[in-house]
Amino acid sequence: MLDFPDAPILDQLFTVGDINWRWDGEKWVVSTVDAGTGGGGGFNDFVLKSGDTMSGTLHMLGNPVGDPVLYIGPWTDTSTNLHQSLFIQHWYDAPAGAPQWVASPIGIQINIMGTPNYYVWGINLETDINTTGGPPEVRPQHVGYATTTRRHRSNDICFAYYGMIEDMSGQNIGADIGFELDINCSGPEPSATAWQPGFGGRSMLEINNNHYPHVAWAANHAYLKDAVVAPGNGHVYVCQTAGTSGATAPVWPTSGTITDGTVTWAYGTTFTNEISRAISIAAGSNSAYGAGIMFTGKFYDACLDLSLATRDTARNPKAVGIRLANQMQIDFSGDGTDAGQSRHQLWWDGPTQALVYGTNVPLFSIHDSGVLQIVPPVNAVNDAAATAAGVPVGGIYRNGSVLMVRVAGAP
Repeated sequence: MLDFPDAPILDQLFTVGDINWRWDGEKWVVSTVDAGTGGGGGFNDFVLKSGDTMSGTLHMLGNPVGDPVLYIGPWTDTSTNLHQSLFIQHWYDAPAGAPQWVASPIGIQINIMGTPNYYVWGINLETDINTTGGPPEVRPQHVGYATTTRRHRSNDICFAYYGMIEDMSGQNIGADIGFELDINCSGPEPSATAWQPGFGGRSMLEINNNHYPHVAWAANHAYLKDAVVAPGNGHVYVCQTAGTSGATAPVWPTSGTITDGTVTWAYGTTFTNEISRAISIAAGSNSAYGAGIMFTGKFYDACLDLSLATRDTARNPKAVGIRLANQMQIDFSGDGTDAGQSRHQLWWDGPTQALVYGTNVPLFSIHDSGVLQIVPPVNAVNDAAATAAGVPVGGIYRNGSVLMVRVAGAP
């Protein structure tokens, strides 16, 4: 911590290294002296102009009345270049040895204390899009938050986004939400989205799978080690020995290595990109979910639409639209209540090798052998008893192991 002078006077300066601090009458602020114009001087609170640099550690104390500690802008940018208001570049050259934790380029720690009578936003990002004019075919993309993680080694593990909530209270929770997406808008989607949702323009969560566009191979080109090329045969190759490629392309193999001029290429992988799971839901040994996916809103097409899905039977001839485990029931009676659950179920029963429909007990089943088995729930000695049990005319009941059809109300 800095040892500031006691009883400072207004505009008093206190210099530490290359940083000037000024007493503004209430607090010390980082400041630079401005000669001003017309012989008059002035002060600028921490101004770094384009091209200015600063080294060392900058420690800024917050203002308890709520003013920003660091304020950037505003300014109007009329250029066509990509500009960053804040650019941080952090190079870390890891030493050899066991993996170790590395400090984040941006570290934000917020400690919330006192009476919990307020909301806290760790990072509040607001983007106000207010564009006018331009031809209708021009549709700029506006991204509120973007992240790109590039992996250069095959055995690294990368996360584009990682978030965690740690409940340290040891008590039943009020509400923890790992990730929330809200879209507030007006107006309907095109009518065709009732049978093809892809025709619409809004999506709460968009997941896309695309291959990485590796550069094409070039003749007489200098390649560094670990460079990757895609020569156009549906495969990619990794440079094992740096050098210069030949005048003509080699015969590219689908395994092993190949010499190309003074370059040695190793077979990498296919150009096709496969992701084994679009969404993966897992739980620890002491954890469970009430529902993996829950819909509570109104929908006008389908909760799950596989209309345009295709099975890659060349990759796996056993590919299916939906796959269930043995004795995993489908419930047709859910209504959001405990009493409404599991009154009408359909499931595959592995021990009996049959597709079964029933309530808590099987009512009928179709076996792999082709046998159709019906087990009516009512066991009655005659039509009168069946009528008393609620079996309608034409309904099936059983008398012991014999199936009966009710034809009258009384014998």
